[in-house]
Amino acid sequence: MGLWILEPKSDEKVPGTIHIRRDTERDLGLTRNLKHGTGRHAKTVLVPQPSDSPNDPLNWPQWKKNYMSWYLATGTGIMSGTLNFVNPSNTAYAKYLGTSAAKVSQSVSVALLCIGLSVIISSPAARIWGKRPVLLASNIVAVIGYAIVLAKIRSIKYLYAGRAIHGFGMAGIEYLVTSTIGDLFFVHERGFHLAVWHFGLQAGNSCGQVIGAQIVAAQSWYWAFTYAVIIMSVYTAIFFFTCPETAYIRSSRFNTDVRETLYGERDGESGAGSASDTAVASKEIQQVSVEPASPSST
Repeated sequence: MGLWILEPKSDEKVPGTIHIRRDTERDLGLTRNLKHGTGRHAKTVLVPQPSDSPNDPLNWPQWKKNYMSWYLATGTGIMSGTLNFVNPSNTAYAKYLGTSAAKVSQSVSVALLCIGLSVIISSPAARIWGKRPVLLASNIVAVIGYAIVLAKIRSIKYLYAGRAIHGFGMAGIEYLVTSTIGDLFFVHERGFHLAVWHFGLQAGNSCGQVIGAQIVAAQSWYWAFTYAVIIMSVYTAIFFFTCPETAYIRSSRFNTDVRETLYGERDGESGAGSASDTAVASKEIQQVSVEPASPSST
């Protein structure tokens, strides 16, 4: 391997990992009935195995899946950026409230605390009702939080309340994107799209304050919050019309990452097996694609 990565000294399967490439004739024979990738991924077993339903997100057109990945990454950048967007206005806002800049800056800590607390609600809710309604509700909550700040009430309590509500709304777009990528892409495709999401997150954190500082200098702290509300509202409206639900109930037999039964990959075994072992493994794997799929979407 390149980049000074050490070669493994044994063929033992690492717990929690799966094999997506079958290079030997024996392994290719065992997985010949499974669906594989195309082009340079022709020898890559698709994990998880897609069903035959066009409603399965794994079967969506590639442009649609890429659009959702990039759009959600953009939303993550917007949310993380608007959290820090208004930091350059702390001094001006403190004068407006008649308090210190230190107390105003504490509102960021309040928002971060609420981001962590809201995950307790948003993650189970996404499992029950799906990711789309949770993402929409979270974005609307975030907009409401900053709308409270725009009410121009001269009390730092309302700033803390607004930032706290905004923090509760941020959790959806920041934490559900990774699982959405898992709904849309196969294992061998996820790395790139997770990197795109992470880039959006860090770009928002880095660029938010720079852009916010220019707005505060040219206009005022009020417009920094105003632009944040406008951007988040437009993003949420576009999300509503263009991003469908990605959660999908797929038969467990398609989860080849869980049901991987190739001989030599079970129970950490390695080495050559008998003909009967190979026949059993082949039969079990072939059963994944023998029956037609009949999953239902949520």
